[in-house]
Amino acid sequence: MDRRNAGSEISRVQTVTIPYKPRAAFIPFHARTEREGVMVCHRRAGKTVAICNDAQRRCMQLARQFPPARIAWFYPTRVRAKDIAWPYLKYYSSKVHGARPIESELAIEYAHGGRVTLYGADNSRGVGLWLDGAYYDEADEIPQKVIAEVAPTLSDYKGFSVYAGMLKGRYNLWKRYEAMHGKAGVFALMMRASESGIISPDELERLRMTMGEAAFEMQMECNPNAAIANAIYGVQMDAMRKEGRICKLAVDPTVPLDFFFDIGHSMTGDDWTVWAVQLQGRDILFQSYYARTGEIPAHYAAKCIEIAEQAGVHVGTVYLPHDGARKDRQGRTAVDDLQAAGIKRVKVVPRTPNIWDSINNLRALLPRVYIEQEACGQPWTLGEQEMPSGIDCLDFYTKKIEAQTGMITEVPVHNQYSHGADAARTFSEAYAQGMLEGTSVVAEAFPRQHIRISRTHDTYYNTPKRKITVTR
Repeated sequence: MDRRNAGSEISRVQTVTIPYKPRAAFIPFHARTEREGVMVCHRRAGKTVAICNDAQRRCMQLARQFPPARIAWFYPTRVRAKDIAWPYLKYYSSKVHGARPIESELAIEYAHGGRVTLYGADNSRGVGLWLDGAYYDEADEIPQKVIAEVAPTLSDYKGFSVYAGMLKGRYNLWKRYEAMHGKAGVFALMMRASESGIISPDELERLRMTMGEAAFEMQMECNPNAAIANAIYGVQMDAMRKEGRICKLAVDPTVPLDFFFDIGHSMTGDDWTVWAVQLQGRDILFQSYYARTGEIPAHYAAKCIEIAEQAGVHVGTVYLPHDGARKDRQGRTAVDDLQAAGIKRVKVVPRTPNIWDSINNLRALLPRVYIEQEACGQPWTLGEQEMPSGIDCLDFYTKKIEAQTGMITEVPVHNQYSHGADAARTFSEAYAQGMLEGTSVVAEAFPRQHIRISRTHDTYYNTPKRKITVTR
């Protein structure tokens, strides 16, 4: 390992030997030249040791006299940073002449004045720093607002960023990998246990048996589509991905867009979410998703009209959940407000007494659903908080886990994901009650027990789609 020993001027190059031999899977990581990088690793790959030595080497190679080099290594919490990363950082830096640990700051200061510092994202102190590089370890557990705070600190000296960790699902780390993979000028590494050669095949087989299939697939094989144990629509969403039904969709110009809402309530205002849907034969096309908080009903009316106009079709019918008929203090309902704002056809879907009836209705319909991956897959922001996309809402609508025992209950969790999932249930409830034009006729003509599924190609899809034929 080389470093430049800087005093008043940069002097000579000194060779430093440390007891670290990179695993073959990490050599591309250490050799990268890109400013932006993402690294998805299986458990027990050695990510922490690799980041530790990568940070140390890059700090030592930055011999700027003033201000001295600064490398930040962020963990979800300071306690975890101290317990997990700090012992490694102290050990490997102890072999470097002139390096000294600063326990109170969880920092290593090198002879030329450069530092590698561990931070907890729970108290990031990101504002006001200057940085030559930042590592976000276990990136799925680090709030987006911390990353947003730190990003400008890298601008002065064109510092680098690395987002690393084990997948926890289709969250921020996976989204960054999807966005960076195959893109010029960025580094992206996926390290699966079956490919890295770090863990022996017999040990992997033991882990598969003891961890369970879903946990093994996500944590060891970096599979973001492994079903979450308590995900209500997990099985159906996994099948949708395997069959390529989350894809680029074209709008059928002969079919109007219907809109299905959920109206939730929060401390900051009403949470309105909506899916724009087309029915094409037996296929159900989820063409767009939109959600906001604290807007008046006229805002959502205008958005429905805008979505339809951009698609080149007409607004069909807007469907509201049962509380769309609730009157405010002026005696007006959401139906009144939407109609006054230009929506001609508004229907209120009666409440289903048992929530699991409507959940199961949607489960039965999801095998016929195609989702537009871009229009339904974009998150939005509420202040500094990233809010889920429509696809996220279906993925992460879960049942509660009992805190003391860890048992999964039959109670759906009410959180930021539930609103989008409930808007999709508005669709399933309207469908089940025959409120959609033609749906009862279609359902009667195509009884489920007589359906045979084949594969064909359709110009509305960029992947093969299901063709339904009927046997008598």
